Amino acid sequence: MRKWQVLGLMALCLGLALALTIAVYSSADNQTKAGNVSEARAISDATEGDNWLLNGRTFDEQHFSPLKEITDKNASGLGLAWFLDIDSGMGIVSEPIVVDGVAYVSAPLSIVYAVDAASGKLLWKFDPRIRLDLAINGSYSARTNGGAAVWNRKVYVGTGDCRLIAIDAAAGKQVWEAAVCDATQTGITGAPHVAKGSVAHHCTAGKRAPPTSPFFSQSNL
Repeated sequence: MRKWQVLGLMALCLGLALALTIAVYSSADNQTKAGNVSEARAISDATEGDNWLLNGRTFDEQHFSPLKEITDKNASGLGLAWFLDIDSGMGIVSEPIVVDGVAYVSAPLSIVYAVDAASGKLLWKFDPRIRLDLAINGSYSARTNGGAAVWNRKVYVGTGDCRLIAIDAAAGKQVWEAAVCDATQTGITGAPHVAKGSVAHHCTAGKRAPPTSPFFSQSNL
């Protein structure tokens, strides 16, 4: 083999190795940054609109986006970009939390989906496998999940059988869980809210229960 051919082959191998290294590090970097939400970022991002980091988008839950690409002039031209089937005959009532191009959505039975917001590709799915035989209102609590929270690279979701679960935002694996209410009496239907090192969530005893039955619980992170 001639010298110039050897040099060319070496350059090609080095180029491929460099490209592979960059790809690996880029992938690892994306995994490390998944679910990167903090108090400082939520405040600074409030005027941007590229993400939807919190339930309600801002701490005061204005549910308003400053983006201006969609107006009353072009709304009629909007169409379906993609869809994702969920494993349930019941609908979703939660609002997606969108962080750096990934949408985190909670569905009935407290199942959480991480989806590429641009393509609709399912990145991971977490099923807490809740029990429905613990409380008289367990079926209602299971059918209604008000949303998840994303904070400090974790996704938090409450379950119909009274568990608060932390999920790794990159891998979709459970990090920890805690029993936060009496599963024989109630269940969690509301979306968690995180602030000052704690996560608060709403528990309910069902719509037919007395007005005093819903309550809030708080857990330290």
